[in-house]
Amino acid sequence: MQKIKDFCKRHRLLWLTLLVALAAAAVAAWAGFDLGQRVDNQPVYEIVNDDYTRTVVIPATADAATQDDGTTGLYLPVPLKSGQRIYGVRLDLTTHNWAFRQGTLYAALLDADGNAVANGELDCITIKDDTFAAITFDAPYTAPGTADAEADYDLANPNMTLRLWYTPGDDWDVYHLLGLWTDADTSQQMTRRNANSTTDSIVGHPALQYVVNDSGSWSHVISRLLGVLTFAAVVAGFILLTHRAKLWQVVLVCGAVLGVAFAFLTPPLVGPDEYTHLAKCYHQSSTLLGQPVADDDDMLLVRSCDAPYFKNHTGDIGIYAYKEMLEHLGDAGCSGETTVSSDTYVTADPINNTLYLGQIAGITLARMMGLGFHGMLLLGRLCNLALYLALAAAAVNIAPQRLRGIFAGVALLAQPLQLAGSLSADAAVLGYLFCFTALCLTLRTRPARWPETVAAVVLAALIGPAKAIYLPAVLLIFMIPDANLALPGKRWPVGPIAKVLALVLAAILLRGGEQKSESRIFWFGVILGGAYEYVCSAVTELLFGTVFWDYSGFKFNLGGRINLLYCFFWGIAAVTWIRYGYPLVAKGMKAVKRRIRPWMTALLAVFMAVNLVTSALALARYDARTSGAAPANVVDVLLDEHFDNARMERIYPNAKKVEKAG
Repeated sequence: MQKIKDFCKRHRLLWLTLLVALAAAAVAAWAGFDLGQRVDNQPVYEIVNDDYTRTVVIPATADAATQDDGTTGLYLPVPLKSGQRIYGVRLDLTTHNWAFRQGTLYAALLDADGNAVANGELDCITIKDDTFAAITFDAPYTAPGTADAEADYDLANPNMTLRLWYTPGDDWDVYHLLGLWTDADTSQQMTRRNANSTTDSIVGHPALQYVVNDSGSWSHVISRLLGVLTFAAVVAGFILLTHRAKLWQVVLVCGAVLGVAFAFLTPPLVGPDEYTHLAKCYHQSSTLLGQPVADDDDMLLVRSCDAPYFKNHTGDIGIYAYKEMLEHLGDAGCSGETTVSSDTYVTADPINNTLYLGQIAGITLARMMGLGFHGMLLLGRLCNLALYLALAAAAVNIAPQRLRGIFAGVALLAQPLQLAGSLSADAAVLGYLFCFTALCLTLRTRPARWPETVAAVVLAALIGPAKAIYLPAVLLIFMIPDANLALPGKRWPVGPIAKVLALVLAAILLRGGEQKSESRIFWFGVILGGAYEYVCSAVTELLFGTVFWDYSGFKFNLGGRINLLYCFFWGIAAVTWIRYGYPLVAKGMKAVKRRIRPWMTALLAVFMAVNLVTSALALARYDARTSGAAPANVVDVLLDEHFDNARMERIYPNAKKVEKAG
């Protein structure tokens, strides 16, 4: 007993892990059981004919021992829409006020050649008088052709036949007649073949409904899948951690297991804006494959097997939607040609394809493999998940040692994994943001290698254009000391240049303009104005050894070069200029004669160039003069006369020399 206690004590972490895993699996099992009690085996019906006024007797086999003699039955010509999938039929039956003790009602769906393509049966004891009863087929049947949910059933031109017959449970039930309600339409004829080989022709359409969907026991399938994957994720995490695996490896393995669960269990097109992302990726995939992208009306062209799913811009939620992905994964695809127009416009606006790399690759590969829509959607999701996990694992590996656990925990949260397990641009954005943040935190404490400097700039440029809300995150690059971004042996300011370049690229890629919202223009001005002010401060200090302004006394400043309040002023100025100033200038320029405009532009350019050169020379001479250097040429003499110390101090009242270390 003591040995058992010692063993349990030594392996208490293992038992705790197993307990957590079993608890997760138990929760999934209970959810499946509870869901099954409410939604399992629930059919969805679609009315074919709801007009009925009389009953027709369904023939029975000769005796209880004969289940099917091959011919006996009521043959009903029925229509089926192209590409339609049915799980069974629902018929309005009558027992003529008798209660069947035994017996079985059989149904067979026959094609144009008389071959049975689907079969089903119903216990007669469950039939209630003058009530619709459902006969579920052994397997769903899908009619040939392309599905069109908007088409109507053409009763006048049936393309299928439904054969009905029943077998009595005993000789007593032979004398109980089972009937089917029909209308009296003379344009349609049914055929009844009796057990005694006689044949009757009967006019009318049956009271008929199709079972177009059935929940079956998919709730149990889903819960078991979720339970197994959750259990596997917890156990895998324990094994990796106890074997001293790196945290980035834990993120890869556990994230893959849990992400796959989201990819499989999220119904098609119900992820956040998933349809929009699908259309964008499909567009790029067609371009890569050399397929036509749009029709003459700029509507997105898709494969025929994908067309039905491009009619609804969002998916359904419910047990039927949850089962759809798993049920149709094995569907065969169709020709790779994009021949069907969707109702989605193809715009000329470029998209940030770096946010869709995984999804575009997955969708393209699926189309090359000839997968159907659901297989294509799943492969796109899984490739998006792979991209996210690669970025998240890289971020955990890059982050400072003490912060890696936080990065790993955030990367494995349910919301990021759900986004990664669907078609979403946010998964890549989060991955880029994780990597960028981890890199900035790491480079606070050590010098950067040149690939890391390039990576910081590139990641910042990728984050900014994704969404305007992420643009302020680019400011994290200013956490890195300038010295840590310098290159050995280089005097020019690598650090400030890298920081400003990151901000400028991110802001420019936002594609700001008159059509953008005020908030987006504001942040564009904040970032670009702050970047300009920062680089001017850094460059002038490097060239002249002087700082011309110092914001160290302000809150939320960066090295005294810029501060948040003044950056906001830049933003306000940007909104004012774009919304009010520029339209007035543009209107005024239209009043100027066309031949004069180039000369005005040239004169302004010359004026600006002269102004910049003069300012630079005056600052350079001011720096030399305060250092005790005598004028060396005529230009220096002119600058001393017109830009003496008193004038320069009036222009730059806050300028001060920076003492160089060493």
